[in-house]
Amino acid sequence: MHGTGEVLGTERADLRPSPPPKSDARARLELRRQRSNDQRSTIKDQRSKTGESIHPYSVTTSICEPQSCNNLSSVAPPPPSPNFLHRFDALNSEILRIEAAVPLGIHRHLPGLTSQTNSPRLPLDTMAALPKRIIKETERLMAEPVPGISAVPHEDNLRYFDVSIHGPSQSPYEGGIFKLELFLPDDYPMCPPKIRFLTKIYHPNIDKLGRICLDVLKSNWSPALQIRTILLSIQALLGAPNPDDPLAPEVAKRWKEDEPAAIATAKEWTRTHAIN
Repeated sequence: MHGTGEVLGTERADLRPSPPPKSDARARLELRRQRSNDQRSTIKDQRSKTGESIHPYSVTTSICEPQSCNNLSSVAPPPPSPNFLHRFDALNSEILRIEAAVPLGIHRHLPGLTSQTNSPRLPLDTMAALPKRIIKETERLMAEPVPGISAVPHEDNLRYFDVSIHGPSQSPYEGGIFKLELFLPDDYPMCPPKIRFLTKIYHPNIDKLGRICLDVLKSNWSPALQIRTILLSIQALLGAPNPDDPLAPEVAKRWKEDEPAAIATAKEWTRTHAIN
């Protein structure tokens, strides 16, 4: 095709009108304008598979300047609870009461979040503030719950999760239901989630503050890992305590010196604190 500024090919060649003679400059200009307008109209309504809306500034530049729909309106995420983050990084060994560990405010859980049949979705008003990665992970947790594990996001901040893990069978924690809290920081998944036990537990890899010694939460974290991967790893840790890599030195020492006695204590704590 001849002519400066013309865009190649969105119309079928057999439907294009025959070009006028070169001597008829006005007719050629009118044809060029008509094709340009048709091209603009076609591009304007396009949507890419990644959810991008194409806004043509000109026919020749529209293909090169996509604008993400996500950038059209910015929704600020809810502020983190001031009574939440510090508990993960506390350096003192003071035992926190479970009542004090619960974030302030009454949180109404979304109905049917753990249903395996309804496959509920997140509320649109709060979902807009979340990265797509978190939305997909949360919806999968709701639609395909992990056996023995429940993870329910807070209604007012979907980065916060109330977690329950059932103690594995044939472990000192069998029959217990352990409560945890999980938070996805702003740079997730480039950094791991923050998670800790709320239920008191006797375990060499879990300290008095509920913090967990688990490699995938630290040096072995990878952005390819997900929330469900972390929860499964914690459940596996309950079934296989590792006193050689302790976070509770006194518990680990007893576990090594008198494992039957340590297991008996773990079972007693489970009956006392994790069985309603």
